[in-house]
Amino acid sequence: MLNRIINRIIYLKVSLEQEGDVRITACPVRYRKGEIEYGKKQGLVSAKEWAGKRPAPVAVVVGVTGQGVVAKNVRPGDAIREKVVRGTDFLWEEYAGEGEERRLVFVRKEAPAEFLETVHHLKVTVVAVFPLDEEGGGEAEKITAVFREQFTFRNLLKTDRQAGQLANLLAAKIRIPVLACLFLMAAFNFGIHPGVSGEHDRLRSELLFLKRESEERRGNDRRLSAFLETYGNGAAFPFSRTADRIASLLPEPVRLTELSLVPLQKSPERGKPLQLQANTVRLKGRAEREEAIGRLTRLLSEDPSFRQVRLTSLAKQPEEAFFTFEILIEP
Repeated sequence: MLNRIINRIIYLKVSLEQEGDVRITACPVRYRKGEIEYGKKQGLVSAKEWAGKRPAPVAVVVGVTGQGVVAKNVRPGDAIREKVVRGTDFLWEEYAGEGEERRLVFVRKEAPAEFLETVHHLKVTVVAVFPLDEEGGGEAEKITAVFREQFTFRNLLKTDRQAGQLANLLAAKIRIPVLACLFLMAAFNFGIHPGVSGEHDRLRSELLFLKRESEERRGNDRRLSAFLETYGNGAAFPFSRTADRIASLLPEPVRLTELSLVPLQKSPERGKPLQLQANTVRLKGRAEREEAIGRLTRLLSEDPSFRQVRLTSLAKQPEEAFFTFEILIEP
């Protein structure tokens, strides 16, 4: 079975809290003899903190609980079940219940979207995401199902996204050990048959290339973690909620050409740290009438979500029938 080779994952338990915050617990999980074994759990502040400590490459399973996660006992045909299961707005999972009842657990997809987007940018392989009913359990059941039902050779032979994920995980697991064995075999044969020296050299070159590639990947991971930490330190507000709020206040005549969250103060320079405008949102756009820009500035200023709003640029474009503007916002 494939799960004897890909037999380890990282389980991230994500507890959604108010104001868009998350609380994360990371735990390595091993699949052995049909059962799962939990490793040492580690409480974390953010996905970026975990990124600097994770082994790479790694398969990740995410369980979502906390604010916005709803659990209900349902039966087949219940209205709430049909709405959740047949719709596209929810992440959902059904767990065992009593008798004909099932425990339906669901959460709106946008609730964990910001966290999942961060994990996606860390270049890890997320193989499963499910809402979790802490009261009724089901966590071990879902993780076991990932090993038994997803990590199979049958899925590996398909042509979908899941097959691609399994292929990448399998290649990372066995590529270097297999090449090392081939290299040793070629070295042994070289002592007996000098004619195989070309194959020996080729394998040695490929092994050295893979070693350099692995070292470069670790270096890139460290640089990415440092960038995410720098970027995260400049932001003390939820990105998606802030962007949604700005979009809801945008008057119809105004068109945005740029919405930058924690924008750069100036272009990055090689070897120098990024200079960010901390806790700032920059809007750029245009409108045919100056009054529409004034109305947008007023709506933003009156909204309690924003501490300060400044119109830093307003100009009439020569030979054009519109005004351009720039607004800086401190959420």
